[in-house]
Amino acid sequence: MLRVESFKGKEVEKYIPEIAKLRIEVFAEWPYLYEGDVTYEEQYLKKFSNCSESVMVVAFDGDKVIGVSSGLPLKDEDAAVIKPFKENGEKIDDYFYFSESVLKKEYRGRGLGHQFFDKREEHVKKHGGFKKICFCAVVRDQSDPRKPGGYSQLDSFWKKRGYEKNRGLIAYFSWKEHGDEKETEKPLCCWVRELS
Repeated sequence: MLRVESFKGKEVEKYIPEIAKLRIEVFAEWPYLYEGDVTYEEQYLKKFSNCSESVMVVAFDGDKVIGVSSGLPLKDEDAAVIKPFKENGEKIDDYFYFSESVLKKEYRGRGLGHQFFDKREEHVKKHGGFKKICFCAVVRDQSDPRKPGGYSQLDSFWKKRGYEKNRGLIAYFSWKEHGDEKETEKPLCCWVRELS
């Protein structure tokens, strides 16, 4: 039976090993093509358990973790995420940052993506004090031969939820792709939604 639950801060700690493995599995796909490492992932996920204002929305099939979506105040994110906002004169404290969403392939198309956004947006509104929500999406050449047939971008899904692409806010992250010997830098464009 599918269910979706929200966790704050340290409440998510017991699920970190499963979430780390899930992130590696899903991010190996296009458009990330990420060659993950469990130790790194578990360390990365600690920032959510260490932040009292974070949210981790976890999707379960029975007791099995099959998807996760996270977020925390932008001020608590990595410097690479904050940098374009600072450079554009944005007030960092105004923003809540939606980190990654990952979902096993066989569970996609069942409305879980909407639930991920619904529950994170509810969390932001409950905390108050935030004026905007943002997230980053990797920018890829659509003619890249590694792009799988039938792949559809999520731009229209995000737009329907009130998010707009801000081409002036570009963050740069480095990661190792499958088959590469070292990490390379990739651009990610930020999407923003104003909270009324």
